[in-house]
Amino acid sequence: MNTMHRAKCTVLWMSLEDRYFPKAPENNVLDVARIEQPPYIPPILPPSKPAYPESRQTVTTANHLSESDFSDDDDLTTARSVLDSRQPLSQPRRARRVTFYRNGDPHWKGVNFAINNKRIRNMEALLILLSEKIPLPYGVRHVYTLGGKRLTDLSELEHGKSYVCASGEMVKGVDYGRKTERYWHNRKPTAGRRRGENYLYKEDPVDRISIDSRQSMMSDQLSPRSKPRVITIISNTHRDSRGKILLNPRTSQNFEDILRDMTGAIKMTNPPIEALYTFSTEQKVQGFGQLFREFRDCDIFIACGSEALRRGPPSSEGYKSDTHAHVHHERPAIKQSRKTQTPQTQQMNGYVSRSDSGEDDLPSPPSEAYRPRRRSVQSNATQTDIDVDPKPLDDIGDNSMDTSGAQVSDPYVSTPIASEDDVVRMTIHGRRQTFFRPTSYDKTYVNPGSRPSKKLKLEWVYGYRGYDARDNLCVLPSGELMYFVATVVVMYNPRKETQRHYLGHTEDIQCMSHHPSEQYVATGQMAGQLPDAHAHIRVWDHVSLNTLAVIGLDTFQNGICCLGFSKQNHGQYLMAVDEGDNHVLSVWDWQADKIVAKTKTHPDTVVLGAFHPHEDSILITAGKQHMYFWKMVGGKILRDKKSGVFEGEKPKFITGMEFSAAGDVITGDSSGNILVWSRDDNNIFNLQHAIMRAHEKSVFTLRMLSDGTLLSGGGVDRKLVAWDSLRGYIPAKAERQLSEANGGIRTIVEQNAGQADGLLYLATSNNLIIQGSLQTKFTTVIQGHSEELWALAVHPHEHAFLTAGYDNHVCLWSSATHKLLWRVSVEKPCLSATFSPNGALAVVGTTVGLFVALNAYDGSLVASFQVGTEQLDAIRFSPDGSLLAMGSHDNTIYLFSVLDDGRTFRKAALLKGHKNFLTHIDWSSDGRYLQSVDGDYELLFWKVDENRRENPAVTRDVTWHTQTCILGYNVLGIWPARENGIDINTVCRSESGDLLAVGDSQGFLKLYRYPSTQKKAQSHQWKMCSSNVTSVKFLYDDGYLLTTGGMDAALMQWAVQATEGINRNRAKRY
Repeated sequence: MNTMHRAKCTVLWMSLEDRYFPKAPENNVLDVARIEQPPYIPPILPPSKPAYPESRQTVTTANHLSESDFSDDDDLTTARSVLDSRQPLSQPRRARRVTFYRNGDPHWKGVNFAINNKRIRNMEALLILLSEKIPLPYGVRHVYTLGGKRLTDLSELEHGKSYVCASGEMVKGVDYGRKTERYWHNRKPTAGRRRGENYLYKEDPVDRISIDSRQSMMSDQLSPRSKPRVITIISNTHRDSRGKILLNPRTSQNFEDILRDMTGAIKMTNPPIEALYTFSTEQKVQGFGQLFREFRDCDIFIACGSEALRRGPPSSEGYKSDTHAHVHHERPAIKQSRKTQTPQTQQMNGYVSRSDSGEDDLPSPPSEAYRPRRRSVQSNATQTDIDVDPKPLDDIGDNSMDTSGAQVSDPYVSTPIASEDDVVRMTIHGRRQTFFRPTSYDKTYVNPGSRPSKKLKLEWVYGYRGYDARDNLCVLPSGELMYFVATVVVMYNPRKETQRHYLGHTEDIQCMSHHPSEQYVATGQMAGQLPDAHAHIRVWDHVSLNTLAVIGLDTFQNGICCLGFSKQNHGQYLMAVDEGDNHVLSVWDWQADKIVAKTKTHPDTVVLGAFHPHEDSILITAGKQHMYFWKMVGGKILRDKKSGVFEGEKPKFITGMEFSAAGDVITGDSSGNILVWSRDDNNIFNLQHAIMRAHEKSVFTLRMLSDGTLLSGGGVDRKLVAWDSLRGYIPAKAERQLSEANGGIRTIVEQNAGQADGLLYLATSNNLIIQGSLQTKFTTVIQGHSEELWALAVHPHEHAFLTAGYDNHVCLWSSATHKLLWRVSVEKPCLSATFSPNGALAVVGTTVGLFVALNAYDGSLVASFQVGTEQLDAIRFSPDGSLLAMGSHDNTIYLFSVLDDGRTFRKAALLKGHKNFLTHIDWSSDGRYLQSVDGDYELLFWKVDENRRENPAVTRDVTWHTQTCILGYNVLGIWPARENGIDINTVCRSESGDLLAVGDSQGFLKLYRYPSTQKKAQSHQWKMCSSNVTSVKFLYDDGYLLTTGGMDAALMQWAVQATEGINRNRAKRY
């Protein structure tokens, strides 16, 4: 992080405690109000040292700040110069040498400072200098004594004393200054150092009195010939985490301190290490001397924190371990040592000692390639098949939070657990997962890995892709509007309000062209991330929807920039420009599937391309700082370098192109200019007319009407302007400006070509299609979201659903009429949404920790509440509607009580235990339990009434009200994903409990049988888009499935239909 800081920092430090660490409210009732966010205060960290990698314990309050509240782009140099320029208020005194430690870190060696008024004149300057030396998340803001008193003035520093530097509250109970032990020297003590004084060089700066007693206790018990040894420790709660420790028999530390120093070598749920057990016999190590005597042959030990020791799993001989037995506060030591233990006893405990097998018997460390969920890093970690490898469970007994924010213990529930046959283990993206089979599960009931007895049929596509596309709207002879969204070409009849779909593409469509006969259509798709997802062009009949030709499967790179049919030879040729580095222009005889000619165009972006309407041998391409004219001669394409020469500076982009009836080429550019290029007697296209500053910026589209009127559409100014081409392109005194909600104009199409009614369709950058004219008002025909869309919720008892997007819009739709019922704007981008059980309230979570409650019938605001500063990734009401659970990006689940019909929300509890941001939450049907998944693919269970984590084996028979969590026994059949590196984003179980819809990061929509408990279960699948399928939801009656996703905010509705000839037995619901 940078150490930049403005000069104003000299006055900011004076009131940090009062401004950013206020006292918590006396009760937990928080009124419905937006909490004002604090201004940004930059952290001050040295450029050569990164921020401390893990957060320390802090006192949690309602106004506790997160790291995202601060930035690091201020100028520290300026601040220091201002501080140093101050004049001291008194004469310098003798320097005081003090030591500073880092808050919450007992292993920090400390930084020594000589404090004098000449070098450090005030407390603010000291804090800045300390921030350079001691990395803390928000810089050093406070200095405390070891007793916890906060210092406010330099005069309080005493010579020879030690202090603690912190960003917020000091973490107490930490033995500050406990340096890591230097266990041995490679040489004997020097002549100037006596052996009896060696302990002085290993002294504890906090407690110097007990060193002699520690040394006598440790050293006198060991043989003088004892040598250092290396042991391996394995975490009791994370059996994949291990570390090697080098032990010095002559150490002066006591056993408890040694165990505490070992803690940093492994990952633990309840640090620090409080006990060691031998790996093979599970005998407790009572003292340091035993490691060199009784257990000198043991090289592997299990390290336990405050939790009880977990034994190994049962062996094939049927021995039951106590992995799932009742909790013991302290496990009694086993009297039999390893020397006298028989091979049978070793096998019974489920392990083989190191003397019989090497270190390869230890579990491998976990993969570090975890995918941070949302938004949008892909994982390359390998997913392995399901197995029954008898390895102990992953982390279960973490700490949780009570309603006051204080940590409470999380003991195992004393419930008998099933045998190993009822446990399934698998690895998902590097994390070892353990799932418990329900006790009532019947393996013979139905094949859990077979395809479901139902399938999906696309019924409706909401919205339009206009934010990054051009010329992707046309009117068919039938009066249908044709456009594309994601992988689908939509043909919408505005009179009958029906849709037809061409579904031949497997990746997002980028461009299209209408054949001169008006019967055929060419569409080009981008290349996908899978090996067989090639960029290509499909030519098809829009009446029968039959594919006539597939072109360029092995030719195009990345995608297709633009397409165009030739005009004079009745569309025999098709031109295309690919998205490769050289942007190759190719001309195809599409019916014969062969290239007629091709050439490289320009290394920079190409956005436009077309045949000249009067001569098929002339082609034009344009894009970033270029417009090229080409001539096709004898199977070659040659550039006409004399045509298209700009007078003066070239525009940054050519953004629009059209042709006049006389054959003139008309272009619009990013500077708002419209240029007309005419051909002279030498067949050279020269600049003939120039309309400078016709629009404020880019001219995205141009359309020449049959009466000679040229229409231009602007992006930034949102203006539709008419120009008279028959009178030298003078303004026609007809102009309309669209509202900001409509966005800029991307495409202009005549409703009735050749007629003088002036009716138009306009496609806009906000993904709208509107109709009207220069003389009449424009009305909306097609509308949708204009930015990323992740939030989707279905009404509990009506054919309606709600969407909320990054465009700050919340929309309620009717699935029966496909109409928008209402649309409102909120303050921030939206990420999650849910309905109350009675359907009267809709709650939306935003990217800044604000949730908004709306009246579900008209969209009016009911309440809003600021939960924190991180985005709310998941929101879910309890089945009875009394509680609202929210999973945040700050790794916390917030529980709110819902009062006064949703008008009041009261914070009820915080559930902490996840180590990454929350992604999915489900309630049990009785409202007693929660299950949650985070970005590291960790599945946790919670006992809601006790505000603590629950043993996953206890919840094996819990009936879940919904199934949106992507992990669990009933959904293990969807893992591993379709290919390694593909992530599952969203799942949804049908209300009837027999279907499971799944959406992944490659745009695949899949339909499984539920429960899906067989590895690599079969499914029906469809390619919806090229990027993330972000959400899937069944309507309350299971008649339809709603899906969202893609870069163009695609929203699709699928009919759920029966499949002929497939067994229709329903699976059980769990």
